[in-house]
Amino acid sequence: MNEEMVLEYCCQILRLVGFIFGIISLKIEIDSLNTEGIVLSCMMIIVFVVTFLTRLRISHIEDGVSRGGKK
Repeated sequence: MNEEMVLEYCCQILRLVGFIFGIISLKIEIDSLNTEGIVLSCMMIIVFVVTFLTRLRISHIEDGVSRGGKK
C-alpha cells in the first residue's frame, strides 16, 4: 500500500469521526433546545456528508480513468 492510499484512508476515517461527533453534538443540542447549536450541528453533518460523498465520487472517477487507460 503506497503513501497516497494511506493518506486517503486516514482522511476518510477523520471524516467519519467528524460525522459521528456531529451526530453526538446534534443530539446534545436537541436535548438542550439550543436552536443555534442545532443549526450549526446540522451544517457540520451536511459538510461531512458532502465531502465524504464528493471524495467517493472522485475516487470512483479516478478508478474508471485508471481502468480505461489499461486497455
